[in-house]
Amino acid sequence: MIISEVDSGSDIENVIKKTEPDLLFLDMDLIIDFGLQAIKLLKEQHKNMRSLLLSDDPDPGYRELAHYIGAHGVFLKERIVYDLPNIIESFFIDQSSSAIKF
Repeated sequence: MIISEVDSGSDIENVIKKTEPDLLFLDMDLIIDFGLQAIKLLKEQHKNMRSLLLSDDPDPGYRELAHYIGAHGVFLKERIVYDLPNIIESFFIDQSSSAIKF
């Protein structure tokens, strides 16, 4: 298991190329900094990588945004400590699927 952290959206591409993650957690603030098209392109280049968006805002529009860029879900940052075990379990149990079940 490799865990990496970036300080800015511009670091995302380098970390993905270096670590080739299976599961990527992306803070919405970094996505806005980095650009939605760039995230979508990374997903197209790394088809086996699943990505989850973390947000402070419960706006349902983020689910549409997640779908647009190829992410597999959106989670509230305040809930992630409660939801993370189920997310990880779903990821490892259902790797044959193209989406993580929530």
